[in-house]
Order: sequence, then C-alpha cells, then structure tokens
Amino acid sequence: MGVESPPVARKIQHPGSADHSVCTALQMIRAAIAEHTGVEPSPRQPPPRIAAYGAVTLTESALLLDNLDGLASGAAVDTEEPDIMEEYGQRCGSNLWRAVVCHSKP
Repeated sequence: MGVESPPVARKIQHPGSADHSVCTALQMIRAAIAEHTGVEPSPRQPPPRIAAYGAVTLTESALLLDNLDGLASGAAVDTEEPDIMEEYGQRCGSNLWRAVVCHSKP
C-alpha cells in the first residue's frame, strides 16, 4: 500500500473568479501576488529547448567509493556530533557520513 505524492500543478477551482474557471495552483499563486502587492509577476519563461544528442553508449564505469579522494573538495572532519551541511560550507550536494562502532567484550 504505497503513498501517492500529490501532483505538482493540480487543477483547482479559483474561488475569486466569477465563472469559477479551473486553473492551476501556479496561476492562483501568481494572482495572489498581484492582488496583495499590486505588482503583476513577470511573464513565465518558456521551457528550455532540449537538444537531441542521439544515443550514448557507456563503455567504462567506476565505483563511487573507490574514487572519493578525487571527488572530495575538502578535508575530512572528525566529530562526535555531525552538523548541518551549511556549517561545513556546503550549500548543496551530498555528504558522506561514516561511523566507527566500538565493541567492548563483556
């Protein structure tokens, strides 16, 4: 029994329109901005054109964990309590967390 995520631009009734026309949530947000600020939002840009590059065949591969030294942009940080990414100067991307679990014999 999976959880279905909501659509990004679902159709909803605009309560302020005289004919109750159907519009997208984005159109409603733009209308609310104009109504409350008195400024009409700039027109939406058309979607970018996508170039057709043809088929791409991958002939080589590499294991991610074997290539960490070449991918890492900073020094490793040893800490008992990891911080948020921004505290390490990283606004986006991924962090690799490793933990050492000590086992003492009873």
